[in-house]
Amino acid sequence: MIHLAICLMCLSYRAQNATQLIARWDSLQDGKSTAKPSLHGLIKDFENKREWNGLCDTYRRLGILYRNEGRTDSAIIAYIKSIKLADSIGYTSSSASSNNQLGSLYYELNDPKRALTYFSQAFYLYGKAKSNRGASDAALNMAEIYLELGNRTESMKLNLESMRYRRARGDTSEMGYNYDLLSRQALNDNAFNKALAYSQRANQLFRASNDAAGLMPGLIQQALCLENLNKNDSALRFYQKSYSLAKQYQYKKYIAQALKGMAGVFEKIGLKDSAYFYLSSHTIYQDSLHLENIEDATIKEAARYETEKIETNLKNEKLLSAKMTQQLYILAGLILVLIITIVLMVRNFRQRKKIQEKQSELNNANAMIEGQDAERERIARELHDRVGSMLSTVKLQVTSMDEQMSSLILQHGESYKKVIHLLDDTYDEVRRISHDLDSGLLSRFGFKTAMMQLVQLLESTNKLKVMYIDNGVDPSVYKAFETDLYRITQELLSNAIKYASAKEISLQLSINNGNLLFSYEDDGVGFDKTTLEEKKGIGYKNIDTRVKKMKGTWHLDTSVGHGTNLIIEIPLNAKI
Repeated sequence: MIHLAICLMCLSYRAQNATQLIARWDSLQDGKSTAKPSLHGLIKDFENKREWNGLCDTYRRLGILYRNEGRTDSAIIAYIKSIKLADSIGYTSSSASSNNQLGSLYYELNDPKRALTYFSQAFYLYGKAKSNRGASDAALNMAEIYLELGNRTESMKLNLESMRYRRARGDTSEMGYNYDLLSRQALNDNAFNKALAYSQRANQLFRASNDAAGLMPGLIQQALCLENLNKNDSALRFYQKSYSLAKQYQYKKYIAQALKGMAGVFEKIGLKDSAYFYLSSHTIYQDSLHLENIEDATIKEAARYETEKIETNLKNEKLLSAKMTQQLYILAGLILVLIITIVLMVRNFRQRKKIQEKQSELNNANAMIEGQDAERERIARELHDRVGSMLSTVKLQVTSMDEQMSSLILQHGESYKKVIHLLDDTYDEVRRISHDLDSGLLSRFGFKTAMMQLVQLLESTNKLKVMYIDNGVDPSVYKAFETDLYRITQELLSNAIKYASAKEISLQLSINNGNLLFSYEDDGVGFDKTTLEEKKGIGYKNIDTRVKKMKGTWHLDTSVGHGTNLIIEIPLNAKI
């Protein structure tokens, strides 16, 4: 379970021209057919303008593209070009990223020793660039490989080094992977109690950070520790927990592992029928995983495999003729086509079912949001047209009695002024509430104007400093999302005013890799996000519903005493 941190989006250039050219590539990258020609064009532009930083990062992106296409030789050449150029100009962070990419590629190619070489170089360069995040991940990657190679001493040393970097960074959210590795190291040394303690700590951290990908194998590891301690009932319970979680996320690898573990426990305690049932289920999932692996393989790789198998048979038996070889090729091709067809049919059926379920959930969420918006507009009209009109009439009636009440005003002038001032404040408050509820300003003047007015309204209190930056994004690009983004902004600002005690708030809109990014950040008191689901308020639930409606994703980063940061990412090709 190697932890490969590959930062693909965090590129920084010292030259403005490089930034503009990379932005041009991002705007063109709407499919594989245009991405590669655009990158080659960028390489020529960077070479002509001698923008070496941009050239380093572009070679790395080209390597990523080749890797995704399965062209590993071309990917390796592109990564090495990026590394050599970055080393020659002292662009340390870029060289570290490319070395890390190359290490992960060789690990996928089952060449752990060469992967270690590049991970080691990445670790050195991350340390030189003072990137605690990169150094901790590279150290953990090496520790994983050394454990696989049987070098437990070096594995332990690097794992502890990774933990040191994480603590220095002040972020222990991903330390669950380190404790999980400590548990496996202890299990290899037959230190079962120590392995169990490490595994329990790892799973605590996985739960705290809602990391299901780490928790699924972590629960299996905890079950293995309990099984070695002859605590079979507890081991069975943790295998079942991992199985349930893996079923929820449809992660067949861990479903199969959990089923095999349960079968083993039932075998130990003498329940043969249950052991046979779970072992049979394990076999079914293993076969399913095998079919998916065949689906993921390219026809060229499958043909190469069949060729090697035929050549082995020819060497061992020396009885096959050229005609038989041709027949085997044809048979292998037919079998491959049949397998791919079956797998695709099963996969398409499952995808259609998932899409139907998601669409049903989305329709329900959209109906709820539309009802809320309609009710907001109705209340806003009532406040503005009826209550506002009534307040204006009251004020007119009171002020029209000035002459008749002149003597009374002389005696109670301050009280009279307070009444008039209170009426004015009430009318202004009704207008403000009406503005908050109504999206009429949004529909008439657009998102940017509505946001600027909202900012001015908050800053007029002299209690908050609010900044909104749209980075020149064309409003037509996000027209379909502006109502939901505006409502989300209102929800976030309301939370900041009520609970966060914030003094400064930053709102920003931008485009990156064909996605619309909306970010919110405040310097308030923050909160423990692990308790978010336990709270009775519906604010963040509404935000989640609106983000799903826009077919986007969101990430919340906050802790007690450290403010709040929220990023929403929406694909611009999403249709809502």
